[in-house]
Amino acid sequence: MMNAIVIDRTTYKIMKYMYGKRSVTYSKIRKKFGDDAASLVSELCRGNYAAQRLPNKTITCDTSTLYGESEFSLLVPGNKYVEDRRANNVIRITPILVSVVSVIVSVASLIISLTSSNTELFVHLLN
Repeated sequence: MMNAIVIDRTTYKIMKYMYGKRSVTYSKIRKKFGDDAASLVSELCRGNYAAQRLPNKTITCDTSTLYGESEFSLLVPGNKYVEDRRANNVIRITPILVSVVSVIVSVASLIISLTSSNTELFVHLLN
């Protein structure tokens, strides 16, 4: 059973960075996100979202010692979390985009109908 961990915005950014890569070295994560954020990788390992490959090629979720040459990669639950979160963002954003496009089309239609020399619009409005 996986340990429950809280995945905040910074942890998710690290997961997105690791997603799709075979492995990322700890020194690259520290360089990109800073020392404090890089320590979150150990939490991902504790929650079984990621694994550490030691310089001797041993794969472990134990992060009691973090080496600059250690490589980290997401495990299946980590990949699934990133994919699920991306899918949820698409589901949330799609109705907003449809509404914005609808408003733009309606306003464009109104402007075209008002600026056209067609007098039928005014006749229909008066009736």
